[in-house]
Amino acid sequence: MRKCAPAIAFTLVFLTPACAPEPSAQTTVRDAVPNQTRTKPQDESTSAAVPNDTSVVVGELADNFPAELFPVGSDDEVLLSSLALTSADQYSVSLNVRTKKEISTALAAYEETLTSAGFEKVGTAKVEGMAVQETFARAKESLTVGVLDEGDARIITIGGTISLD
Repeated sequence: MRKCAPAIAFTLVFLTPACAPEPSAQTTVRDAVPNQTRTKPQDESTSAAVPNDTSVVVGELADNFPAELFPVGSDDEVLLSSLALTSADQYSVSLNVRTKKEISTALAAYEETLTSAGFEKVGTAKVEGMAVQETFARAKESLTVGVLDEGDARIITIGGTISLD
């Protein structure tokens, strides 16, 4: 099993609680990235404005994912992304990316993009299994960026709550 499993499990358990499909949702999971599979509620006619409408995508960015906040490089590999409406103006986001960039370079790219968008770094924490974890906030929005060092690659995990306005 790949070393990225702990990072993905960490993100799914701790950073994306609103991203779990509803019991009535159709759930299909395939190999990690090569086969891109979408998981959405069975009723495709449901409006995106309905709270808890969740889009979890393997291998690419979810529909309407705010890519401008998350600099995924051309050499980076999107493992998993999700975007879920949690209230009238708040979304839960999650992103897992594999990169060959060094820890400091990868983290600096996200820090620069987020601070340019008005987020402020409010904390750095040492979390078991992660090389580094930083938290950013803007008004009532909060994002946590974690980096897992796999030796030849890094897994970047991002999760939190944002507004899309």
